[in-house]
Amino acid sequence: MPEATQMVNDLYNSLEFKREVEEVDLTTSKMTATRLTETKVECLVDEKDYYVYYFVLRYPSRTLIFVNSIDCLRRLSSLLHSLEVECLTLHADMQQRQRLKNMDRLRNNPKAVMVCTDVAARGLDVPEVEHVIHYQVPRTSELYVHRSGRSARGANGEGLSLLLIGEKERDSYKKIMYVLDRSDDLEPFPVTAHYLLAVRERVKLARRLDKAQHKQNRAASQEGWLKKMAEEADLDIDDDLELEIDEKKTKKKEKTEVEQMRRELKALLKQPLFPKGTFSPRYPTLGTMDPLNNKLEQKSALTAMSR
Repeated sequence: MPEATQMVNDLYNSLEFKREVEEVDLTTSKMTATRLTETKVECLVDEKDYYVYYFVLRYPSRTLIFVNSIDCLRRLSSLLHSLEVECLTLHADMQQRQRLKNMDRLRNNPKAVMVCTDVAARGLDVPEVEHVIHYQVPRTSELYVHRSGRSARGANGEGLSLLLIGEKERDSYKKIMYVLDRSDDLEPFPVTAHYLLAVRERVKLARRLDKAQHKQNRAASQEGWLKKMAEEADLDIDDDLELEIDEKKTKKKEKTEVEQMRRELKALLKQPLFPKGTFSPRYPTLGTMDPLNNKLEQKSALTAMSR
């Protein structure tokens, strides 16, 4: 690291040694675990959900997904739940009891997925985390190293770190590579493009469902608060505050639409996303087996990188 080297040189020159000394640099240019495979996907910010969903379904294993904020954590974890991906969460606003409970679940499930903020990056002791996904580029190189270091700690010492880079995160990514003294760019993670057709359809529908449900919950909460305040004040709710007939019709229509989206999403999720050698009339190319790479049978993200 150029800046660190200059600081060492300045310190060395400022001291008066009476005898010759030997300078020993114990750092490495890599800084991350030697058996950690580091890779990236460059995409639009709006596409990150597609790649996360693709990855956790394609390569089921104990996985940590790091985000930069609690708001992002809540949105992403809610989306994954809608897609029937069981995921745990870990962030600074959680009570200690719930944190410990989620950590136990992570340790006990070899295919667990946890969405977490950087509160989990330091001191997180889970020996066999196979995958770390940086949903957002970390703010510093130190955070990148600590996040990635949650993987490649098990008995086999192997793991994979996947960095999702949005169009406005390129500069942050370049800065991290510079500070870590990386002359080579991270290798792109191989993604089978035609699978993203099905992934995109599921994720888009799940987003619409999440948005509609959030709107309903917020409206119900506001209406409940108004009625509670009126009851506590021993007041009758004025007719002007009651929902108008048109508004009631709108609410009924929205409820019907939400139920319809739930049924559609449930039907989609019943279909195999990665069919093994079968023909899919909806996505004809999804059932095509690649005889050379055997991609449909491949289950290891590390194996995917080695091809």
